[in-house]
Amino acid sequence: MPAIDPPAIEIAYIGGPTAKLTIGGVTFITDPTFDPAGREYPSGSVTLKKLSAPAVPSSELGRIDIALISHDQHPDNLDTAGKSLLADIPLVLTTDAGAQRLGNGAVGLQPWEAQEVKSPEGTTLRITATPARHGPAGIEKLTGDVIGFVISIEGSGDAVYVTGDTVWYDGTAEVARRFEPEVVLLFAGAVVTRGPFYLTMDTNGAVEAAVAFKNAAIVPVHHEGWAHFTQSQHDIQKTFSAVGLNGRLTLVEPGKSLTFSMPSD
Repeated sequence: MPAIDPPAIEIAYIGGPTAKLTIGGVTFITDPTFDPAGREYPSGSVTLKKLSAPAVPSSELGRIDIALISHDQHPDNLDTAGKSLLADIPLVLTTDAGAQRLGNGAVGLQPWEAQEVKSPEGTTLRITATPARHGPAGIEKLTGDVIGFVISIEGSGDAVYVTGDTVWYDGTAEVARRFEPEVVLLFAGAVVTRGPFYLTMDTNGAVEAAVAFKNAAIVPVHHEGWAHFTQSQHDIQKTFSAVGLNGRLTLVEPGKSLTFSMPSD
């Protein structure tokens, strides 16, 4: 029998937290945000402002099989146009609370729960929900539930860890103890909205992730396009360079794509 090449991992970065992933013939979209630039979203005492339009309009996405929604309650992770897009996606995975709010067959997952899907190529993909904390300890009542996702390929290993909006803490460290992904799609940006603390990973958290996931390519997203993102991709690059980890970082601009290979047996 001829050897079967392991599936490739294709990442097309659209902007903000939004990327299209293609793995084993299955297409995913992460936290879809497709509203135009300039839109403002009041929420209590906080107003979020979108600075950039998506680099790829939703009309050019092609087929999307699965939406991975780390959380639905913040418009910088699921905006109006992104929410409309979900109606045409066969499987939407998110938090339990988010699935109840979204309805229309959305599936809620608790951390460590998993969903399996069969790819057109005949392989089985396993999507495991992972813990996330959207800020410092105790913030959960303000920010709500968030999850990340690990996509694994039967017979080939763990492909991608999508962190979702989270800081680096014991929950994300536990992901590193359980999984060995080829790629960490790291939601960065050091978000500041309510106070003098970060709601997503800053450059230090990104370094912690690189050290914990010692064999993974670190691909930062969620660092541009919104006014409340306080650290850029350039800030991450400077920090990785300063600590001698620049070779672990893979940068991608909105509208560009990356391809990674799963290891062969």
